Amino acid sequence: MHASRGYVLIGFAAPAAADPRAFFDNCPQLVEYSDHHHLLERFLGLPMPRYFMYGSENRHLSYLPELRASDCMLLEIQNANHFPFYDSPAAFAQILAGCL
Repeated sequence: MHASRGYVLIGFAAPAAADPRAFFDNCPQLVEYSDHHHLLERFLGLPMPRYFMYGSENRHLSYLPELRASDCMLLEIQNANHFPFYDSPAAFAQILAGCL
């Protein structure tokens, strides 16, 4: 499986991995929060160190400049897409361990 083709998302949303209705019900609200920066504002407002990991195939994300301008630590995982913990689990675990 390779996430750049979206296969991981298909597997993640499979009935064995998640309740399809819960997935369907959650997506519109998550998109709404993301599109209007409510999640980003809340994340950046947390009173603790913040880290944001993302796959290198997502360097185009519109909110990365705002994260870079903040005191949030950005961590890029090479050869990964939307779910870097599936695409590159060893790199994800190594970076996570380094943050802890």
